[in-house]
Amino acid sequence: MKLHLVFALMFLSSVTISAQDSLPKKKIFYKLELQEISNKYKYGYLINITDDAIFYSSEKQRFGTPLQSMDKNIKYNNVAKLKIKRKDAGGRTALVGGGIGLGLGVIAGLIEGDDPEGSFLRFSAGDKAVFYGGALCIGGSLIGVIIGSVARKTFVIGGNREKHKAMKLNILQKAYGVQ
Repeated sequence: MKLHLVFALMFLSSVTISAQDSLPKKKIFYKLELQEISNKYKYGYLINITDDAIFYSSEKQRFGTPLQSMDKNIKYNNVAKLKIKRKDAGGRTALVGGGIGLGLGVIAGLIEGDDPEGSFLRFSAGDKAVFYGGALCIGGSLIGVIIGSVARKTFVIGGNREKHKAMKLNILQKAYGVQ
């Protein structure tokens, strides 16, 4: 038991020591569904947002890439509603959910300890940690897939400049941490 605690502390200290001072620029892909005021729909990938327009492409492009002449744009006053979804969000949330479940299961198994001597089925703390960790890892992954697949953000703009600015700030904050 003490050996597990020592290894956990060594791992945590090595992770914090090797952490970088600054984060690299994120590679985020946003799938876009845009509804115009005229009730037409546009689909593609969100590239950038300016004060006056939303830029998108039908080809897969990362958010924040430099604009090209073939990129499409639409003025904010023509946008009724904008829905965005992170590309591959289900996979990322499944990994996070599985990792959390695994960690909680291992901790719960180690805390519960060994079964008493007279038990019909006798399991050690290590056996319980493996079993609980595996079970909660699978459960956490399933929950993560469900959450990631339904996670969408909808912005109702209705041609309003203030709502467009609020949407722009929200997306930039999610993508880059900009205030």
